[in-house]
Amino acid sequence: MASKPYSPECAVVRDRLSVARRFSANVALARVRGLLDIGMQLLVTAKRFDRDSRLRANCLDGARRCQSRVEEDTWKFQKPSEITQVTAGLDRLNDKIVALG
Repeated sequence: MASKPYSPECAVVRDRLSVARRFSANVALARVRGLLDIGMQLLVTAKRFDRDSRLRANCLDGARRCQSRVEEDTWKFQKPSEITQVTAGLDRLNDKIVALG
């Protein structure tokens, strides 16, 4: 028995897909925020070491890796508010990396 194009089953499936998309967007945004926070903490840690220290260089490299992971995940966002949050965080992180590098 074929389902009708506007059957209740289709509405349920459509609703579940909508919830799944919102959930995945929330997870992606939480991941990106976490990466930005980790990158900023690595920069705070890097400030504590001497300029020529290998530990400082490792912290800067870690912050750069966080930055690149965030850049890789930017395609997941469609809402302008999410894109603005991500790009603002990336700009802040990049500015601090350049200042310490």
